[in-house]
Amino acid sequence: MEKKQLLNFNFDFDVANIVEDSRKVTEGSIFVCIKGIHVDGHNYVDKAIENGAKFIFAQREIESTVPYYVAKDTKTLYAILNSEFYGRPQKDLTLIGVTGTDGKTSVSTVIKDMLKQSEKIAYLGTNGLSYREENEYLGYTTPPADILFKKLGELVTKGANTLCMEVSSMALDQRRCETLDFEVAIFTNLTHEHLDVHKTMEHYFESKALLFDRVTESGIRIINIDDEYGIELANRYQTNVVTYSIDGQADIVASNIELAFHKTIFDVNYKGKTFKIVSPLIAKYNVYNLLSAMATCLHLGYKIDELQGLVDKIQPVDGRMFVLNNENITVVVDFAHTPNSLKEIILFAKEVATNEVTVIFGSAGGRDHEKRPLMGAVASKYSDNVIITNDDPRFEDPIKIMSEIADACENDNYKIIESRKQAILHGVTTAKKGDVILITGKGNEDFQLIKGETIYYNDIEEAQKALESLKIKV
Repeated sequence: MEKKQLLNFNFDFDVANIVEDSRKVTEGSIFVCIKGIHVDGHNYVDKAIENGAKFIFAQREIESTVPYYVAKDTKTLYAILNSEFYGRPQKDLTLIGVTGTDGKTSVSTVIKDMLKQSEKIAYLGTNGLSYREENEYLGYTTPPADILFKKLGELVTKGANTLCMEVSSMALDQRRCETLDFEVAIFTNLTHEHLDVHKTMEHYFESKALLFDRVTESGIRIINIDDEYGIELANRYQTNVVTYSIDGQADIVASNIELAFHKTIFDVNYKGKTFKIVSPLIAKYNVYNLLSAMATCLHLGYKIDELQGLVDKIQPVDGRMFVLNNENITVVVDFAHTPNSLKEIILFAKEVATNEVTVIFGSAGGRDHEKRPLMGAVASKYSDNVIITNDDPRFEDPIKIMSEIADACENDNYKIIESRKQAILHGVTTAKKGDVILITGKGNEDFQLIKGETIYYNDIEEAQKALESLKIKV
């Protein structure tokens, strides 16, 4: 795809692509200088030109041997340029955006499953880009604009007409979603996460809130008002708002919830009508996720009496509440990696377990340090046994990370086992009949990041091996 004109700019070369990373520059690239959290693109102008960049957009004066233009906001410009370069593919897609600390992947995937029988719907998020039987892992929750708009164009070419996408606070803060107009925007919740980037909860919230300014005139904002930030967000908009709650006053409400390891049953009240839902998704927080998904379907024209049939289409979400068991114990692998999500999964396990609950988890290196003691306090308070182990330490000392978690444990019910494999093996093989073992933090990821190396590793496989070892002993 080569163009010589974009917006009001005429170039004397065929534009090969528009990138913000000098390592992606090829002959004929336009390089956009963006000042990020850790890296300032203005420092890589020479490298970009060396790699073949023919034009530079910057946010301040630079020294350059190729033509350049100083723009007021290169983050926004970067998205707009890529949108134009790829032919504004978003105009041919109905966009559903999901944001919040927890639940983005589950809600987006559930909506895709519910609608895929009748809509040409794709999913974009943490688990990759999927449409029909194809899935491509991209490595981002919400990709940078050069990848995002290219992939939107590919989806349109393949015949998709709807996209349900996870929208991260980072993407919104970096203006990756400029030019996107959403028919549906969903707010799940806001809890402690990413404060290494946002610094304050207020900035974190305002970054999330940017999504709701991008809703179309005919669109809808679906907001969880059991969350204090959800209440603030709902009050900010006077129209096009649908609220949801459990046992509260909202537009769509769930009540009479019955939890189990294989299904969840609850009543839904909507516009004065009550109907029962039987869901394959487990845990109370998935009731919230389903409420937002059902509100989406209702907005898109589906009827109340069609909802159970749509719920029946839901498949297990990769790496979320993956249940393995034998005749004695239950093992659950989940991606929960925030204090709130860890608390919620433990509370669910305590409600349905017939004996003790053990949680196995760690915390990633190079990320939000403040959440580590919060997770230790939550695990120690709500579970019977805690095994603190390695996650993705990256370049941090794993013992230091684990100690920061352990120091916040209020009860003497924890132990530290550095090897994640050994932690899982110990947790499973020492479990008693009726115990539940929760393995959280990595879900379906198949790697660990240690000192710059990517090492193959998978929680589900290790849990399966540990359960198999029990059979061998018998």
